[in-house]
Order: sequence, then structure tokens, then C-alpha cells
Amino acid sequence: MLHMDRPREAVEVLRLITSAMLGSVDLAAQISARGALALARIGRHAESVEAAVDTLRLLRAMRRPSSHSALIGISGVEVLFRGREAGLSREYEQWGHWERQVLHELSRYCRVFPVGTAQYGLWCGLAHWLDDSKERALSTWTQGLGAARRLSLRQDEATIAAEMRRRQDTV
Repeated sequence: MLHMDRPREAVEVLRLITSAMLGSVDLAAQISARGALALARIGRHAESVEAAVDTLRLLRAMRRPSSHSALIGISGVEVLFRGREAGLSREYEQWGHWERQVLHELSRYCRVFPVGTAQYGLWCGLAHWLDDSKERALSTWTQGLGAARRLSLRQDEATIAAEMRRRQDTV
């Protein structure tokens, strides 16, 4: 649906998929779908945050990352960082805890699947930037960019490079 420029229908399909998966034992698939739903709900803040928090709950239930596809779900929870940037974090006391948990889960994932290292660099760098630690953010992004290049992750490489350019233009 998204490739046909029908985002509302895509969100409804995602919602149906995630509701049908409630009894599924495939935790990685649930995480992936919930994270995608969190991303799809950007703009509908309460629903997006609810989906992100639900994804975090599922991640805690996963003893050890068992599928590389869980990265999609973990990355979907990045709405928390974008939400802090937009000022939404003031509405939720537990926002800082959620952000730390996202980075913890992504770090845990990277120990099993190094392919997540670039994403970790992206989101950890953004967290540093939002904490007003600009040099640390740029250093972290540079490391993430290096990981993306080593692993030939072109999309991650482009995303990190774009984030760095965007931030450096504001300095």
C-alpha cells in the first residue's frame, strides 16, 4: 500500500496484522510489526507512543534476539527520539526511561547481529545530540557511518550521513 501512495490503507493493514498476531509465538515478527506500526502512526502521537511502548514490552520479553528482522521493530521505536525533538517528551514522565530502554535493546541486538551497529550509531548519536552533547553525537555518528560502510548497509549509510549534514547545518 505504501508503494502505491496509500498510507492510510497501509496503516489499517498493519493494524490488522498486529491484532491478528496477539497469540503468535513468533516474538520477532510481533516486534517487527509493532515497530512498523509505531512508525506509521507518526503524527498521531498517542497511538505512535503506545505502539512504541508495546514494542519495548515485547523486546523485554525476548530473552535473546533470535531474528535479524527484529531490527525493524527496534528501529520503529525511534519515534521516541523524534518525539523528544518535537517536544512530546514533556507529556510523559517515563520518556527518558523509554529512550534508554530502546538503546539498551538495540545494543543487545548488536551483540547478536552486528548488522544493527549502524542503527545503534544513528540513534545513540541522536540521543547525544538531543542531550546537547554535539561532539559526542558527531563521533558516534561517524562510528555508525563506518559500520554501515564496512557492512555495505547503503540505506543506513545514507541515513546517518543525512542526519549528520542536517545537524551540522544547524550549528
